[in-house]
Amino acid sequence: MVKKLPIACLALCIAGFSAPAAGEPGEYRYLIQPGDRLELIVWPYDDLSLEIQVRPDGMISYPFMGEFKVEGMTAGELGEIVTREVKEYVHEPKVAVNLLQFRMPRVYVLGQVRNPGLYEIRKGDTIMDALAQAGGPSEKAWLSSVGLIRPSEQEKEGNAGVKEINVARLLGKGELPDEYLVTDGDIIYVPGTKKTDWGKVYTILSSIYYTFAIDDIIRRNF
Repeated sequence: MVKKLPIACLALCIAGFSAPAAGEPGEYRYLIQPGDRLELIVWPYDDLSLEIQVRPDGMISYPFMGEFKVEGMTAGELGEIVTREVKEYVHEPKVAVNLLQFRMPRVYVLGQVRNPGLYEIRKGDTIMDALAQAGGPSEKAWLSSVGLIRPSEQEKEGNAGVKEINVARLLGKGELPDEYLVTDGDIIYVPGTKKTDWGKVYTILSSIYYTFAIDDIIRRNF
């Protein structure tokens, strides 16, 4: 169901590389992001080694350490933290952190679509491309007012709200203007009625976006 992108596009599609560190001209370090899949290897204690996915809120859960935020760390920094904490319980652990899978740019397509869920996007994809990935609108969809929510940008700019798009007018058109492009983290919500309480939709979806997994979003009804 999720569209796959070529490995060669991976590093170009995600914005997870920091600026060169001081004293390290030209060197770039990958910073862990929500959605990344990590492998924590603790030698020689196999029972402490595990694979784990970084949650949407940037947190992971690990034995002896509970829940803690890893978003923005490098693999080396995370390994140092785990080593320091685990040394309190086991003798001379050697910790390595491997990045198994990068987080791909994705959008959430929810509401009255055939297959609501989380979908990977390519540069240049529009709201119509995202809806097509979700199987298109259902029979109950109200396409004259589809909501586009961009939580991270709206929080940064203090512009809490929903951009309403008349998708019905876009059907059958060719190339669309930039205003219809989707970006990483967008939430597209297709209502089932023209009388949608967009304030409620925005409040629920944007708060869940920062706190829970996509499955929790999909299970909600509006």
